Amino acid sequence: MKAGRPKLNIEVGKMYGDLLILEELGRSNHGDVLYKCRCVCGVECVRRASHISFNLKRNCINSCGCRKFKINV
Repeated sequence: MKAGRPKLNIEVGKMYGDLLILEELGRSNHGDVLYKCRCVCGVECVRRASHISFNLKRNCINSCGCRKFKINV
């Protein structure tokens, strides 16, 4: 088993930050699990599991990108 950070078990139907996980889409070319998500603003996007878990561990909010526009306005 590889040493490193523990994996976050991402579940379909749960909210992670501002993203609702709709479905697992498969894997990227690099082996990351991909998820179809819907942001609270209504936009649907695809996010890597590693991106979602990394942001949660850093206490950052996961979103479609709309959060950076809300902060700057």
